[in-house]
Amino acid sequence: MPRNKYHDTCVVEFHEAFGVPVVWAPAVPSEERRRLRCALLLEEVKEFCEASGFEIYQDGQNELKIGLRQDLTPDLTEAADALADIRYVTDGAALE
Repeated sequence: MPRNKYHDTCVVEFHEAFGVPVVWAPAVPSEERRRLRCALLLEEVKEFCEASGFEIYQDGQNELKIGLRQDLTPDLTEAADALADIRYVTDGAALE
């Protein structure tokens, strides 16, 4: 498979090793793949917010908001882990 300078080689190799789609021309993925990517990104963003001491919630008008949680202590290690996962998921989404 040809390599593209815009894609992380590790992500390409992961996709190829586990049979995850790698598309080298622009295309809209299936509903299932789009739903999976959205779910993965939401989970990682939630983890990052919590690791930063915040929570995500919906206000009375169903808009997403971020609020400080006094019971959560910011955790640099967990925040870095979530950021790395966000990058990996977004890089993977770009391959599909």
